[in-house]
Amino acid sequence: MKKVLLLSLFSILALAQSFAQWGSCDPDLFYADSTFGVYPPPLSATNPDGGIPEKACQGEDFYFVWTIKIPETIETTTLTISVDSIVVAQSGAITNLPIGM
Repeated sequence: MKKVLLLSLFSILALAQSFAQWGSCDPDLFYADSTFGVYPPPLSATNPDGGIPEKACQGEDFYFVWTIKIPETIETTTLTISVDSIVVAQSGAITNLPIGM
């Protein structure tokens, strides 16, 4: 009985690990030499060519990939902080999106 429970536990852990890999993404090598920031840069008064260049139509699927390049370390006057991951809340973190997004 103990062997069955132990085998079940290891199977569940292995399955959970394989599902965890689905959420990872591949970095875009186009931005490898760029400084940290958001690409393409957002539309602003100082960046009139920024923003999302693709057009969207109501009622049709829309797909757009944007890249956030994050530094490996953040240096302050007293210490250096290593950045190993970034978490974005699933709701309320990104604002001013069109209705339905």
